[in-house]
Amino acid sequence: MVELAQTGSPRRRERRATATLPERLRSALTARGWVRRPEPRVRFGQPVLPGIALVGPGDRAAALDLVRRAEALRAGRLVHLGAVHQADGKLEWFPRGTSAAWQRSLHGLDELVAVGIAGATAPTPEERRAWYDLATTSVHDWTRRVPSGHPVASAVPALARRVRNLLLVQALFGPELRKDVETRRDLLTHLFEQTGVLAGSLETHPADPWLIVAANALFLAGRFFDGMEARGWVDLGTTTLWAQLREQVREDGGHQSRSPVWQAFVLGEYLTTLAALRADNDDVPMWGRKRIKGMADCLARLAHPDGTLSQFDVATVDDPWTVPELLAVAAVVLHEPAFAIAPSLPGVWPLLLVGESGRRVYESFSHATPPAQARALRRIGFYVLAGTPGDAMIVDGGVRSCNDGMAPFGYELAVGGLPLVVGAPVASEAPGEIAEHARSVRSRNVLVPLGAAGQEAASTESRFTVREGVQYFVGNMHGTSRLGADLRFRRRLFCVPGKFWLVTDELMGGGTFTGESLIHLHPDAVVRADCAGRPVVSAHRSAESSVMVLVGGVKSLGLSGGMPGPAPQGWYPTGDGSWRPSPVIAIRTAGALPLLTGYALVPRSAGMSGELVLAGDAFELRATVRLADTAYEITAVQDEVSLVVRVGD
Repeated sequence: MVELAQTGSPRRRERRATATLPERLRSALTARGWVRRPEPRVRFGQPVLPGIALVGPGDRAAALDLVRRAEALRAGRLVHLGAVHQADGKLEWFPRGTSAAWQRSLHGLDELVAVGIAGATAPTPEERRAWYDLATTSVHDWTRRVPSGHPVASAVPALARRVRNLLLVQALFGPELRKDVETRRDLLTHLFEQTGVLAGSLETHPADPWLIVAANALFLAGRFFDGMEARGWVDLGTTTLWAQLREQVREDGGHQSRSPVWQAFVLGEYLTTLAALRADNDDVPMWGRKRIKGMADCLARLAHPDGTLSQFDVATVDDPWTVPELLAVAAVVLHEPAFAIAPSLPGVWPLLLVGESGRRVYESFSHATPPAQARALRRIGFYVLAGTPGDAMIVDGGVRSCNDGMAPFGYELAVGGLPLVVGAPVASEAPGEIAEHARSVRSRNVLVPLGAAGQEAASTESRFTVREGVQYFVGNMHGTSRLGADLRFRRRLFCVPGKFWLVTDELMGGGTFTGESLIHLHPDAVVRADCAGRPVVSAHRSAESSVMVLVGGVKSLGLSGGMPGPAPQGWYPTGDGSWRPSPVIAIRTAGALPLLTGYALVPRSAGMSGELVLAGDAFELRATVRLADTAYEITAVQDEVSLVVRVGD
């Protein structure tokens, strides 16, 4: 078990046997209680979140992930930004070998909320008391050992989360703090001072997601405390929240970062604000409600049918919200039944935000799962190529910068409701060979050049259309290769719902090219390869979640089975700092430019024969996907696409 460092005052010199009268008077007037500031005033009956009082032992199963995080803190194991630090004997606030970003996450004190939830759901009073002791001891340890104004601890990302989390700690352990008067006074005084520092930091902080977090923390703290200064915090927080909603969130609800992770993170902050306003029957601007609804709808498009968030970047933040929890809260505070997919409120966070009245509202919804639909989120550059219910391909219409090049037009695919072709999200703070590999181009589902053929710079454009029942995406990238040659790249993706997805890559320019199209599969996928005349690979997670991979225009086909060990191959992060090996299909192509290669992904095709034939030039692409006795002939010219189906040929 981790031990907190001794935080008492330094040893005092021995007093003289006798003291003069002025010394005795000074000692009496400076004794504990004479010069202390009065306890900050708190608004009577004002909860931090509407459902704080509802969380109890009956919610222990729903809070299991948070309880595990609390237990990890007690054991000295801290996970932030995908990197793990194991405390050696005592909790360290500035551990060696960690970056400033990792330490800022640590100083946000997110673990204390997990401790508070563990205490609120504890089955016995003794266990609840143990969690309370851990929370208060950790706060005291932080306040005494971390210097005031430290540049890491006082940065807005750390300060904003710390204010919000300390508010939740004092609310979750309210009964204990009402009896522990000294600890309550210290906690409220410290919290009030920290909120004042946060209010003074907003003016100079740039417009990023942390500014929204800071504004929300001010809004919550201002509603909790009483007085003119607290009223100013509410006004400043509210003004900043609505201003940043206009500035950072596009009209279709997409966040300017183009990151699904930040999309979920920012949405969680605004749903917290709306839940607090709903509890007080306060109004929300109609344009603000519409834009937040757009954020929830955008997030639903960027998630797989099982609620797993797609990962196209390396952004990672310490936030316990999941996509089902976010959509459940959005269903209540926005009164949008379409977001109420889970049969009951999932997890603990929705209950904290909407309370008992929100739970009753949620239970009145039908909880029907809406079918996936083709969708173009053009303002943030994501596209959904939807198949039958439970099947959806999410396409990133931009180019991601990696540590060894650029990854254009990646995608993820869910079949039968389960993610099958996945990304490899990893924070920039995670160390090691595997993490370095996960930040590289080879961790994406893209065409990867081998050797020195990669591009240095590029201009891109992407388009999406639906014609004759075919969903069609085309992305173009133009730049200069590392060898100095002009190089143009085009990726096309087609979806014939219920039949197949087709991925083609075209390279135009001078010289030759050697590369691999990589398909990263989920760790739970079982892969089988056959070579009866032509290479065919199949992968499945269940009877409904399976695909057959047909290839065309390839030099060779390789398969990595996900062997354990540090080799940079297929890896999938679990979220707790560890990795799972996962299979990767590598489709190699080589030759003189122009060059055309591609593959088709056929769902639920066990026992079916198939073939892919590709042909074309710089202007036109012709592809034939043959499944059993049916041939699907696709012709694409710029934005136009046509499909001819021939049966029995």
